[in-house]
Amino acid sequence: MASIFKAYDIRGIYGQDLTEEIAYAIGRAFVTFTACRKVVVARDIRPHSEPLFAALAKGLTERPGLKVELSGYVDQQRDPEGYRLELLQQKMRQEKYLELARNKQLKEGEDAGQLTIQPAEYSRYLKAVYNKEKFPKPRNLIGMVKDIPDDEMKKLIIANTLAGEKELQQLATRRTAAVREYLITHGKLESQRLFQKQDTITKPPKETSSPASRVELNPIAS
Repeated sequence: MASIFKAYDIRGIYGQDLTEEIAYAIGRAFVTFTACRKVVVARDIRPHSEPLFAALAKGLTERPGLKVELSGYVDQQRDPEGYRLELLQQKMRQEKYLELARNKQLKEGEDAGQLTIQPAEYSRYLKAVYNKEKFPKPRNLIGMVKDIPDDEMKKLIIANTLAGEKELQQLATRRTAAVREYLITHGKLESQRLFQKQDTITKPPKETSSPASRVELNPIAS
């Protein structure tokens, strides 16, 4: 186990040198020896990152009597564009949901958030969203809405999607709620020990290497 501790990080082969049990132990040791007030936990998209994330988070927070505050933050430079793109995806999934509902093709308990837009469906649902948008659209000589390429439709939708302070606040709140739900569902933490705390959503992280888009975990001993 000692071989995974390098000069500046912890590294090893998943399933051999680095396991969920070790990630959990690292989390427990970290909060015990540092007595830190806040921890930023992030992961990449590799499949094994998810169980390591859950185990580490559980180790960081699983102490008798410990409660955890979660605060969400946004990146003012990058998050507005990401918010607009994600909102477009949500609207497209909603259009697919409505179509499946009309055709009685929905699976029991299925909702719009569980649906995936396949490449062959993209153009159809993008156009459905575009047609419902209220912003001014290019028209032909007789005043009818013109058919335009998908890329142009997407650009117009994105350009006319508001991503101001209210929307970014909602994004930070949803981001925090998603981490809280993950810790409850996958980390098996008790819901009554996890609290969402409002903070200035644009507050920069203390460490310059930490991402501005983040959720911070603040352990509090009761």
